[in-house]
Amino acid sequence: MAELSVLIDPEEGASGGVASAVVDRASRQLIADSADTAAASEGPSISVVTEGATSGGSREPDVYEQNVPGFAILAGFFMTMFVAGSILAEKFLGTFRRLMATPVTRSRVLLGKVLGSFAVGFVQMMLLFAFGYVVFGLSLGSQPLGIVLVTLGVVSAATGLGVLIAGFARTDQQATAFGTLIVLSMAALGGSMVPRFIMPDTMQTIGLITPHAWAIDGYHEIIVRNEGLLSVVPHTAALLGFAAIFFSIGAWRFSYRMTPD
Repeated sequence: MAELSVLIDPEEGASGGVASAVVDRASRQLIADSADTAAASEGPSISVVTEGATSGGSREPDVYEQNVPGFAILAGFFMTMFVAGSILAEKFLGTFRRLMATPVTRSRVLLGKVLGSFAVGFVQMMLLFAFGYVVFGLSLGSQPLGIVLVTLGVVSAATGLGVLIAGFARTDQQATAFGTLIVLSMAALGGSMVPRFIMPDTMQTIGLITPHAWAIDGYHEIIVRNEGLLSVVPHTAALLGFAAIFFSIGAWRFSYRMTPD
């Protein structure tokens, strides 16, 4: 009697049962087609062996592990329009010109302007993760501090992007239009809307030009793979790098005059 062993990931019990049933039916059909009626009536023996890591391992994220971080990142980056609009409002009201009379640099003026938005964005994202934990039972891994570190990087990149948009937009309407287009494009490419692991390898590589991809990979290190704090250091560093680039270009490009360029 032939014996087939079906190896099932313990984390995928439901799909493993389906796979076992499919193999069982296919093997019976094969024996029936061979005209061996005695064997067909008896059927093959199938043993189900559950092997593999039970603490995340290399498995892919489930729906909550993908969507809670994904939409938290998306919400965090939507703050860029608020940051850009707030900066432009201060510009056209003449507030920045008055601040320039004080002994502070232009970069410090902009940095002080975005600190409040940074705090709001950080609290907002932490509340979304708390909601996912309480309502959906989202695992926060063995090192929840890793989620905090990645979130600090996400909010830094988002506020930096807001400064960048304010540096090029001439009106609040332009800031909203360009900001929405940029944020949604980054979200789609970086895996906030569609999981990156189902994308072609080329698209996964291209997605790394966005902060969203680094952020969601960092969250998955903690939530899905149950790794430690060191695992998110590269992701957090990349996010802070995006923030520095965005802020530097935005501060260099920004005009402090009351009228648009």
